[in-house]
Amino acid sequence: MLHILMSVLLTLALLTMFVCSESRTLYIKDEGILPMQKGDVALTFYITVKNTGHYSVGIDVEMYQCCLDDPEPEYKDCKSMVLIGGHQGMMHPDDSRNLTLIYPNMYLTDRVGTCTVDIIHTGNHYLRHKIAFDTRIYPRNTWIPVFLRKYIYGMVVYHCTSIDQDRLQSCRPVDCIQKYNGYRNYFNTTYQRCQPATKCSSSIKETIFIPEWNGCKDRYQVLLEHDRSALSAHNDQSMLRHLTEMDIQNSICNHGHWNTEFRVCICDAGWRSTSTQELGGQYSSQNIPVMCNIAIQAQPVSLVVRIYKYFTTPKWNAELIATVVILSISLILSIALLLMCAWEKIKNRKAYSVNRKTSLQKLAESLGNASKGGSASKASYSHLYEYAKVLKANSALTENELELSVGDWIRNLEKTSSVGWWKGTCHGITGVFPSKCVKFYKAGECPVDSDSDTN
Repeated sequence: MLHILMSVLLTLALLTMFVCSESRTLYIKDEGILPMQKGDVALTFYITVKNTGHYSVGIDVEMYQCCLDDPEPEYKDCKSMVLIGGHQGMMHPDDSRNLTLIYPNMYLTDRVGTCTVDIIHTGNHYLRHKIAFDTRIYPRNTWIPVFLRKYIYGMVVYHCTSIDQDRLQSCRPVDCIQKYNGYRNYFNTTYQRCQPATKCSSSIKETIFIPEWNGCKDRYQVLLEHDRSALSAHNDQSMLRHLTEMDIQNSICNHGHWNTEFRVCICDAGWRSTSTQELGGQYSSQNIPVMCNIAIQAQPVSLVVRIYKYFTTPKWNAELIATVVILSISLILSIALLLMCAWEKIKNRKAYSVNRKTSLQKLAESLGNASKGGSASKASYSHLYEYAKVLKANSALTENELELSVGDWIRNLEKTSSVGWWKGTCHGITGVFPSKCVKFYKAGECPVDSDSDTN
């Protein structure tokens, strides 16, 4: 009986080890985002896995959760990003493959967060893995992630104050509904961020949504200032106390915002309100004037005026002076360095010319002495080399030096007393030549065409 129990326990242990080993047949090698191309409208997340088991397995990949990180806790979001995975096919033993999930969106940059992904394989076993991502981009001279470089190549990256301003479109506000898949559908112009729109109570029919400050309000609480004055004349103190707590707005601000302290519309840059004569019938349904509704056409400013304003602006004077001084010093140093380099080259050329002429004069003197004293030097070297072929052209500087062209042959070779100089005959003219311009051939090594090229 004990032996049977031990056998059952051993079988269960082996089965458990087999199942556990099969659940770990996938080895994760890498993860991230695949390189993007210009015009892409989706991020492609990938996980590189390898089948380390002994059997082929079917692979499916699904998103568990994607969370966008943000320094401000109220903007942390784990709902708006939805990755599309699916069946990835069969993986055979020792196969490696990229498992991919797609996130389609028109706004792919300025996203930071972590996506948790489930890798499901044969037997409903799964691995849960996290992929951290950061698609933030910055202005020039700042590091850009490798997978984003082709995507933004040739585009201007602007410095914006918020990740919900499009850095590739002059910091324009993004389409919140598209970027956050409907979870944030209101752009707050004060904070320059996308926020969920406030849900107004459906039980109160007269409650309306106010987009200027993302809130709900009773439509009858928007009163004119003269209405408050009329009520004050009746000395209804209870009503006045109630009205004091209300946001009394005496105009509708189109391209601007309502200042509660001064109770006026502050127009955005480039907009103004109509005058009394221009106003005409531009009122709302509650007879509230429409303000900040006319775009101001910018007057062209000449280049001379711009330059004058730049140089006469006090806050730029110090910076301008420092810039001019630095540029002047850099220019002077550059010119001085160029002059020094040019002078060194001239000196080196003169020294080389003088040294060469001096060497040739000494060589001529030694040749004259050698002609008077005998041909011992020629006898000592004539048996070594018979011909020399010119590999590099040589321009004669003195009458004793040979003018050589590439391919010429020199015979009657004789080594001179000056190092690196030989004497020989080429085209019937005898003179000296530098040994670095030729290749020497011993007796019997001379090519066949040497007779035709020498005289």
